[in-house]
Amino acid sequence: MATSAPVIFTGSLVSSGGQVSFNLTGPAGLTVVVEVSINLVNNWLPIWTNTFGLGILPFSDSQSEVFSQRFYRARSP
Repeated sequence: MATSAPVIFTGSLVSSGGQVSFNLTGPAGLTVVVEVSINLVNNWLPIWTNTFGLGILPFSDSQSEVFSQRFYRARSP
């Protein structure tokens, strides 16, 4: 059974306007999906998909300021 390298969150930031931004690192060629939930239990929704190149992937959630709380996770499909 093959194992994949982890996707790592780095450099998180919440701007003064409430927008959440962070960087993801992972192996080149790996596709990553960022999902959000308001309760950590269910209703995880994909909001962003991208593929790693040779550097970091910067992520910014322009809708984060609309919610009183929002949780993030990253996974490889």
